[in-house]
Amino acid sequence: GGGGIAIFDMVNLKYLGTVFGMKSNLRHIVINNDDIYISSNLTGFVQKAKLQDVIENKLKNPGKDTQFTDWQSCYTGGVGARTICVSSDGRYIFVAVNNDSKIAVIDSQTMRLISNISCDSYPVGMALSHNDRTLVVTSQGKRGQGGHSVMMFNIEYVDK
Repeated sequence: GGGGIAIFDMVNLKYLGTVFGMKSNLRHIVINNDDIYISSNLTGFVQKAKLQDVIENKLKNPGKDTQFTDWQSCYTGGVGARTICVSSDGRYIFVAVNNDSKIAVIDSQTMRLISNISCDSYPVGMALSHNDRTLVVTSQGKRGQGGHSVMMFNIEYVDK
């Protein structure tokens, strides 16, 4: 139910501490271009920040635990925000919303929900093809119902 991002110095193989300040129950992290994206499972939020800002916040605060609160947030419209994928240009975020059996689509520039795609219950895993045109989603079975499927969606962008 908690959450934080541990920061390591990979040159010296040293743990520098943990950054907190994001929504709780962190589920997935994606780095795309200069941004870091995270999903919060229980709250149903996706958050975005500049990766360098998160790192600099940790480096400027030498204690083990620090707070970083400069996140842009978007509610997916449901709980269970699991796997996230970001288009290669960083413009769109796709979110597997497990409990609501949908894929939420977020415009990363405005951090606004722009679309929902219905899918088999209960989406949990996801991958976007290298050309951003195919989204593959896996759904798990739980509570004796739904899931146990792999879905493939062709993505058409109206502004590309």
